[in-house]
Amino acid sequence: MDIYNLDFNPHWFIYPTFYYYVVLVPLLLIAHLGVISFEPDLIFYGLHPEEVGKALLIGRSITAVFGTLTGYITYLIGKEAYDENTGILSALFLAIAPLHVIHSHFLTTDVPVTFWIMTSVLFCFKILDSGDMRWYIFAGATGGLAIATKYNAGLIVLPILTAHILNRWKTQGTLPNIFEKKILFAVILLISAFLLTNLYAILDFPEFKRDVIWTARSLNVGGEVTEWLDTGSGWAFHIKSSLYYGLGAPLLLLGIFGAAVSLYRKTPRTLLLLSFFFPYYVLVGSWKVRYARHILPLIPFLTVFAAYGLLSLWHKTRKTGLLLLLIALGYTGALTLSYIQTMASPDPRDQARIWIDDNIPENSTIGAPYSTQFFTPPIDTGRYNLIFTRSISELTEKDVEYYIIDDLDYRVYMRSRKARELYPSEAEFIDYLFNGTDYKVVKTFQNKQSFLFINLTDTYLPHNMKYANPKIVIFERTDRDEI
Repeated sequence: MDIYNLDFNPHWFIYPTFYYYVVLVPLLLIAHLGVISFEPDLIFYGLHPEEVGKALLIGRSITAVFGTLTGYITYLIGKEAYDENTGILSALFLAIAPLHVIHSHFLTTDVPVTFWIMTSVLFCFKILDSGDMRWYIFAGATGGLAIATKYNAGLIVLPILTAHILNRWKTQGTLPNIFEKKILFAVILLISAFLLTNLYAILDFPEFKRDVIWTARSLNVGGEVTEWLDTGSGWAFHIKSSLYYGLGAPLLLLGIFGAAVSLYRKTPRTLLLLSFFFPYYVLVGSWKVRYARHILPLIPFLTVFAAYGLLSLWHKTRKTGLLLLLIALGYTGALTLSYIQTMASPDPRDQARIWIDDNIPENSTIGAPYSTQFFTPPIDTGRYNLIFTRSISELTEKDVEYYIIDDLDYRVYMRSRKARELYPSEAEFIDYLFNGTDYKVVKTFQNKQSFLFINLTDTYLPHNMKYANPKIVIFERTDRDEI
């Protein structure tokens, strides 16, 4: 994207482009006020990284706004689906749900797409109640914006269609023609909203097609990621990992219970919620790439079900309901506060960078796994010789004196036999570092992740929930002691 020459084509369609523009417009306005600087020369940002930091902070703030608004929409859906108390409790549960709270801090599309999905579902409830054309328009338009934010929101067409069918059955006792004017308008608005906010999907269709096909294939093949080898079924994995840590066990169990109770009662409003929830879970669980953030759009649905399930028990016996409420709030709240405490602490990457500058001699050769350095600390290449390698022979050939690695780069080889079989050289490299005699651990950086009775410091957390607290290990070649 070259905004200085009015070229707004990102030439990268792994994600839709809508959220790029949602973030870009406030950045341009704030830059006009002189708060941040926009420069065409990338060297400027290398010399002034604080300007990048300002832009990222603004983008992250926008995501936080979407996260907050999702709480309000969840309240409205809980109220529409069941009652006022369910709405209030649903929003409260979402406000303390770890996965939602964590990703509301990041400049990513997962929280914004959840907002648009929930907003479209809210309008679907209006379709169910009144069947007015305006609600079809709003549901279709916001559904299109959901897909324009992230492609996996495409299943939003299902609750729109479900609401249409349920409304006709409720009012006339017959099944509708799915090609009626109202539903066609909703679909047209959905497609139009997507295309208007992703114009280059048309103007640069070859690149768009290339990236969408690559994205679909990578989700089902796994790309180059080995993180989820030997994790079994994706549907089971998301329950025992993504949702277990993303909601906390008490809230997850309440959500499953509430969904079961509501399904048993077979109310149209429950069917409307489940028309997105179940197909989306089946879709995401079928992928071989299993990021916890993929399941994020289901978190508000589960908080609605959890609130409904809890209040169902409350109406039968208040003591049991109160006890479960305190357990859910206490456990999930402590879980989330353990993450917040970690995120508020100095980043392990920054801690490692400071230690490196203070303790590793200038001009030393430092090795690291990848050139992105996403999880490892930034290395000053003006002071050190930086080598990217995962080869035992290169460590010797290039005289690598120190090596830096994080747990997201090595933990799968310590857990998965299949990973070791498929990538023997990588597994051998990890064994060489941790179990060999040529290198020794000189420093480890990781914030303690605990709050009250919760301690997740050494837990095998989902990949996306480790972003703020990777474990960084620094090795030193043992023969340096002799030099």
